[in-house]
Amino acid sequence: PVVPQSLWDTGRALQKVHADGDLVGVFYVDETKKPPAPPKKEVYISIEVRCETQPEERVAISGSDWQLGSWNPAESWYLNTSPSLYPIWKDRIPMPSPGGQFKVFIKNTVGNYVWEPLPCNRTWPRHGLTPDTEVKLTYGESGITTVSLGRAKESNKMEADDGPGSGTSAPASRGTSAPVSRGTSGSPKKSKGYVKSTQVRS
Repeated sequence: PVVPQSLWDTGRALQKVHADGDLVGVFYVDETKKPPAPPKKEVYISIEVRCETQPEERVAISGSDWQLGSWNPAESWYLNTSPSLYPIWKDRIPMPSPGGQFKVFIKNTVGNYVWEPLPCNRTWPRHGLTPDTEVKLTYGESGITTVSLGRAKESNKMEADDGPGSGTSAPASRGTSAPVSRGTSGSPKKSKGYVKSTQVRS
């Protein structure tokens, strides 16, 4: 058969043999043309923030991950509450980078961003975040609690704060805004129940 030079170089020959043993033909398959890989499915974790606010104020989480707005308050992940949940604000957020930095802020009624008054940014746990994890924290208080389904054993671990000036940081004082850069957000699924808690400092 007449085979293009490219198939001679990259193809694989397949011989088709008749039932009586006679060679019917030789076919070349171009193995450089492979089907595209399926898109990766977005993975989420649950976040729960205890935060008291004034009417019409909103609570959001921002951080170094682009899914959380890359410190841009306008592109950060806004949480939800209800009369039965308040002062708890919660949602499902994209899986953050282990060890990445983040902070919570309040968007007040005049459009200002009030960052929680912590001396350093919070840090996501470097290990143990899975799709069945929920992270709990209180606005303005150091430390987080992780709650996971399917794990019966409790353990405590401390996660030190990153010092000032390390990595991309958000402001620590009230009434100021973070550096602005491009980011994105979305509408995740609602969170489910929990069975296990782990205390983590951040």
